[in-house]
Amino acid sequence: MGRTTPSTRMAVEEEINKLLKIANYMDYEDKDKVKEIIKEAYSLISYYQFEGLYDPLEPIILGLMVYLAKRCK
Repeated sequence: MGRTTPSTRMAVEEEINKLLKIANYMDYEDKDKVKEIIKEAYSLISYYQFEGLYDPLEPIILGLMVYLAKRCK
């Protein structure tokens, strides 16, 4: 892992935790979908060791795109 990976992971985890707090107010079905998207986003964090992270929401947005692409197959 590169030197920026731990700080990148911390920044993304902070955003993920914010989204999970908001998701707790949603109904069960929506909450599960949000958690699936966040799981997808979390799995992409390691790729940011090769590219800089400019916004901690980037992996979450990319995770959403991957999630949607998988669902639309």
